[in-house]
Amino acid sequence: MLTMGVPGDAVAAILIGALTVQGLQPGPMLFAEHPVLVYSIFLGMFVANVAMLVLGLSSLRLFVKVLSVPKSILTPMIFVLCVVGSYAINTSFFDVGVMLFFGVLGYFLQKADASVSPAVLGLILGPMAESNFRRALLMSEGSYGIFLSSPISWIFLILTAITLLGPFVGAYLKKRKAQA
Repeated sequence: MLTMGVPGDAVAAILIGALTVQGLQPGPMLFAEHPVLVYSIFLGMFVANVAMLVLGLSSLRLFVKVLSVPKSILTPMIFVLCVVGSYAINTSFFDVGVMLFFGVLGYFLQKADASVSPAVLGLILGPMAESNFRRALLMSEGSYGIFLSSPISWIFLILTAITLLGPFVGAYLKKRKAQA
């Protein structure tokens, strides 16, 4: 999914976010403009996977013992590592506050049984969608008609409507069928 700039999972979203922070635009142009970087990422992932296989197989018994550590000990240790890591990025307590805010937000989203993946995708794809939306409006001199001018845009609008209204229509039909 690196070729299209669309993250397929949380790890890809983090990778694309890191590339964006470094000023690189994920997508097809990344392969054309920075091929050495892209192939270095591929090689690094391959080496990391082989190393993790060797490390995982050799220290499996140790990892099983970590599971027996009580949560009352493990949770504070993880929390301290998160605080130190977020502070170490920019040596700023603001980053620690951001980490705490999003940690609490993630906790409540998990308690509400909300999926984290759409939020991560929104954070990564939002700025790209906004810049392309602006570009389209600049090309059309501010007219929203550009979004209705081609058949492919109509297809995407219809698919979006089906996706958004599908659950409601399905629930309505199920309710109506149950009443009959």
